[in-house]
Amino acid sequence: MGAPQIITGEVPFSQCIYCHCRIQNFKLEKLAKLSHRLESSYLAWESVRKGRNPYFIEGTGFEGYLVGWCSTPEEALYVLIDIGREILHDIDVRYHLEHVFKSRLMQTLTGERQDSRAVQAWQNELGVMLARLRCHVWEHETATEFRSETYRQVKLLPAIRYHTHEHHIDQSYQIAPLPVSINGFQHRVHVNPLLRECMAHTA
Repeated sequence: MGAPQIITGEVPFSQCIYCHCRIQNFKLEKLAKLSHRLESSYLAWESVRKGRNPYFIEGTGFEGYLVGWCSTPEEALYVLIDIGREILHDIDVRYHLEHVFKSRLMQTLTGERQDSRAVQAWQNELGVMLARLRCHVWEHETATEFRSETYRQVKLLPAIRYHTHEHHIDQSYQIAPLPVSINGFQHRVHVNPLLRECMAHTA
């Protein structure tokens, strides 16, 4: 098992958070203290996305829910594509009369803008999808074990550190390392070439 990786970068949608804190006269120290109560879930997600991913060198974060369900990276990628399509379909149905807002949703998703209402909408969709995927965790013992081990390692990690930079909030944190063997196979793949292959097969 390798050493934890150190990740440094901007907090997601930090401009929205920074502006809200300035308007409400909310100190970063207080925000960080509140964040520490909830950050184990974020660190677990990031650990699966970048460190403990069972299928890809770097994935999405959803992959932890697929352990025991998908036995190969190819199978996992097809499921991830379906998840993405389902989320986009739900967004299209939910906001089918709000064309301007749907445009803001897509711009927020791609990082072109930071819109607090759009962030909340995506957050809600993510929560609904994760609730569905948790059903698979309880159906597969290996997925339950993978989740338990991920959170066990996350508990050993230091708290996320925050600091402001101009109108942004940056963060530095560690993620849990990858075990020697996960999910019954030894190698993980880069997602981009595999995505092109899968999309060619589904076209």
